[in-house]
Amino acid sequence: MKLFQRNTAAAIAKTRELLAAAEARLAEMGRERRAALLQQTDDLGEVRRIERAQDEERRTIAIYSDRLGALDVELRRERQEQRERERGVAIEKIQKRLAARDVLAVELEAAICKVGELYFALADSDNVAHDWPGPAPRPGFGAINLDELRREVGWAMFSAGRPIGGRSLFPNGTNAGLGITGIHPRGVAAAVAEHSRALIDQLRTALHEEDPADDVPAGASSAGPHGLAELAIS
Repeated sequence: MKLFQRNTAAAIAKTRELLAAAEARLAEMGRERRAALLQQTDDLGEVRRIERAQDEERRTIAIYSDRLGALDVELRRERQEQRERERGVAIEKIQKRLAARDVLAVELEAAICKVGELYFALADSDNVAHDWPGPAPRPGFGAINLDELRREVGWAMFSAGRPIGGRSLFPNGTNAGLGITGIHPRGVAAAVAEHSRALIDQLRTALHEEDPADDVPAGASSAGPHGLAELAIS
């Protein structure tokens, strides 16, 4: 039927118009039947004709009502498919962004390890005075100044932490929680990757959950994107 080949929401609106028109005709037939019953005649032909037309109109109304029900189910199905398409696209975008985040986490963890290696390589560097012929010009000559190294590294770390109000946003080194049964470090990269996987799992589950838009009455315009697409906006 051509009606079902058009936009479902438009088909619902058109069917509502047809149903309202049929109900109006049935109401008019009721008035005509009452008028025919008041005629001073033994001929009931007109009454029977009106009743046959009423029966036909009632069947028409029943068909339109059934059609509205079928269209409502179809509209809900189309909305669900549209939401899943939109959310599927959003998940792909989010996955790419999370993958970039995972790469940064790997680089950060490697950089932290490298900072530690470089710091101790510098702090433990040999006293160059050993290569000086004769006695050293002064005590401690040629050895790294650990106090100055610690101070400058601390200041550099503080500055790299984008301080606000005199406080660095870098977390301080800590062993809080370590040693408690069941608690162990996962590493920056592993923790971020695990969080990324959990996010994607939650989003995939959300694809199959009932959406509040399904409660919109038939004939209303279909809803737009439902949040996830906004999360994927770069």
